[in-house]
Amino acid sequence: LRAPTPSAAAEIAVFDKKQTLNNYKDLIKKSYLLLDNKRQMRQKSVYQTLKNVTNLIDNQIVVAKTNIFTLLKQANTYLTNILDNNVMSFDALNRLLVSLDPNAVLAKGYAKITINGKVVSSVKDMQVKDKISLHLKDGEVKTVVEEIV
Repeated sequence: LRAPTPSAAAEIAVFDKKQTLNNYKDLIKKSYLLLDNKRQMRQKSVYQTLKNVTNLIDNQIVVAKTNIFTLLKQANTYLTNILDNNVMSFDALNRLLVSLDPNAVLAKGYAKITINGKVVSSVKDMQVKDKISLHLKDGEVKTVVEEIV
């Protein structure tokens, strides 16, 4: 670089302190603006990430609630079926128990015959003059076999 005059060469060789200070101030101001812009961009990025995470968590909560309600419905249906089956089994067993109740048979007019406490189911198990007990719905009758036909 060559100056056309000696005074121009002096201006080039000696820097202007005031101008240099203003240049530094401008650089500092631009640096602050750049840093502030960068900070704002990062802040927006953090807020957006936080918003995305919050939305993701909210969606997962909704899915989890839906899954829980589905499982509760399935468990309710399963337990209701088990209960219904047990009630039907209980009713069937109760009917069977009632039908096998010896007192129910006696109430129909039948009798239980015993000799010395042993049940007699055939005339072959009896002999003339055996002492037998007839058990009826409302009591017991003791008698003696007179004749086997």
